[in-house]
Amino acid sequence: MLTFTNHLSYEDWNLNLVMIENKIVKRFCGSTEEVIKEFKNEIELLCQFRHPNLVTLLGFCEHKGERNTVYEYVANGCLHDHLYCRNVKMEPLTWKQRLKICIEAAYGLHYLHTGVKRTIFHCDITPFNILLDGNLVAKLADFRFSLKGPHFTSKPKPKSISNDSFEGTYGYVAPEISENKTLTGKM
Repeated sequence: MLTFTNHLSYEDWNLNLVMIENKIVKRFCGSTEEVIKEFKNEIELLCQFRHPNLVTLLGFCEHKGERNTVYEYVANGCLHDHLYCRNVKMEPLTWKQRLKICIEAAYGLHYLHTGVKRTIFHCDITPFNILLDGNLVAKLADFRFSLKGPHFTSKPKPKSISNDSFEGTYGYVAPEISENKTLTGKM
């Protein structure tokens, strides 16, 4: 068993990632209302869709206060490590690779915004949450803070969210969400 806690951002203090047999197990530590909400939110969203640019949820377990999710193994870690060459064995990304990663992350976001019955706002797109597989294919990860927007079957109506329900990384979230606390189909 190998622990990947050095790949986590400062926000992920309540998580622990472990690799077991080429799968990643994400343990949600603690039993606060917030941790339980994040766990359920991630499962509810990831069970609904499959896309080549979204990390694949393989399973989950909640037993005796422990909450774990199991994901496909994404061999090249997070984009942040590649951009800032945290591993001396990593070659710097070429500009062509960087552009490809940006386009693939955009495909994942486009799917979340238009490819499902209800718009999904990730709310935490950071270089830590864009993972790269063995072929450097970008996969969006960490849906703990994601929000559901309007249904596509109805007329889009802005949805307000309360200040205390907003989570994500400021500077990486749409300004309309962080400033106005309003979700619209435009985002």
